[in-house]
Amino acid sequence: MKKAILTLALLFVFTSMAFASPLTDYSAENTSIDITWRPNTSMTNKYTSDMFGTSSDTFDGKRGIFDWSVTTGFGNDFAIQYSQYRPEGRYDYGMNTKELNVLYKMNKNMSVFAGYHRAGFIGDYVDNKTSCLQAGIIAYNKVAEKTTLYGLVGAGEKMLNWEVGVSQEVAKNLELNFNYRYKRVQDFSTEYYGTTYKEDIIAKGFGYGVTYKF
Repeated sequence: MKKAILTLALLFVFTSMAFASPLTDYSAENTSIDITWRPNTSMTNKYTSDMFGTSSDTFDGKRGIFDWSVTTGFGNDFAIQYSQYRPEGRYDYGMNTKELNVLYKMNKNMSVFAGYHRAGFIGDYVDNKTSCLQAGIIAYNKVAEKTTLYGLVGAGEKMLNWEVGVSQEVAKNLELNFNYRYKRVQDFSTEYYGTTYKEDIIAKGFGYGVTYKF
């Protein structure tokens, strides 16, 4: 969490912070679609049980994955966003996360959001789910005519997500993005051969994306 806050703080200090990806204009019916390809996601599973204590394992992504979101403006500086992220690693372990958020544009440099986060554990023996409310902040800065730096932090009782990136406009309403994302989901409750575990999953890595606005 400290790293995420520091990242956003540095963006504020060294730039005048507008979120190119996804939407910054929340006028009614303005919409953006964001798709990001993550070829080498690093994944870690930290698990705890009364019988065996705490341990961890690394099961880096066995294949590239996509994450995506759709954002639609409602007017009066409000928008709604749905997003999905499903990182998977070796042994078919991973998580499937879904979010539904309401966004509010504070000023030209910043938006805040709040919503519902749901995550499902992907594993050999279980399909456990956990959910929580979350809130966060989005910051952005146009550093050149068609280039924008951006960052976001979202947190809830059982999750932390942060992302920093750069977006380049390549055509009207079309942008290419390069970013780094970190996501942690806590307190999956799983059971293996009669032993109950609390599992925390961390997924992180670089992504290459495209944003289309209409």
